[in-house]
Amino acid sequence: MKLENQVPSLELCKKLKELGYSQKGLFYWYVEEGKTFISVEELDLEECYVAPTVAEMGEWLDGTRSGMYGEEARCIHFKHGDGHSEYDKTEANARAKMLIWLVENDYIDFKEKK
Repeated sequence: MKLENQVPSLELCKKLKELGYSQKGLFYWYVEEGKTFISVEELDLEECYVAPTVAEMGEWLDGTRSGMYGEEARCIHFKHGDGHSEYDKTEANARAKMLIWLVENDYIDFKEKK
């Protein structure tokens, strides 16, 4: 499986950073001269965003259920206890979307585990 499918998209990682998600991790998205790439090193580039793994994001998703649905189980579904759901074709993106929703709706605060 490609690394790009095991971490959230660049756009979702940008949003996580904006919301205060820790910028220390195993992988990083970078933008340099209009090109994007993922690295395992922290590089000294202006546009750098942590790319959390599914496991890293899972630490924040206590009480949130997940499941696969649809034809050939190509979509991932995360559902919070209050009934809110997020969907995506990759588990990493679905988890990131749920984290964003949880922060924006005051269920969690990324500052809690720093």
